[in-house]
Amino acid sequence: MVVAGHQIHLTWELSDISDWQNIVAISIGGRQIVGLRYDGTTIAVSEDNDIQRDISQWHDIVSVSARGHIVGLRADGTVVAVGDNSYGQLNVSDWRDIIAISAGGGGSHRPEFTVGLRADGTVVVTGGNRLGEREIAAWSDIRLP
Repeated sequence: MVVAGHQIHLTWELSDISDWQNIVAISIGGRQIVGLRYDGTTIAVSEDNDIQRDISQWHDIVSVSARGHIVGLRADGTVVAVGDNSYGQLNVSDWRDIIAISAGGGGSHRPEFTVGLRADGTVVVTGGNRLGEREIAAWSDIRLP
């Protein structure tokens, strides 16, 4: 499978998503695809059956991001995450007033991390810091376009 110019080797088939409907956004990362439905629920295809089960219970989601883990932004500004937590990248339960999210990292040289943008322009991050991913102290007044 080729997505945005990158070759991806998967252990599941594209037919696993052929019956997805009412999808308004998708994110592909690691070895998984997550879809966001118009009603704020999510669906995923992953090598990890626990991820598929866990995100099927999410609701009120407005944005998703996948890497080796999956992160969801709820309409109320809170964040949910599932997957491997080896670097603490899922430690988002206390995040509030978030308006944008991104799951990052992955691979043997890039520990996974999660980044969130708050409504006030500040940034929060959790997870690995091998390459300085969490060095955000100087970041301020960050705004969405």
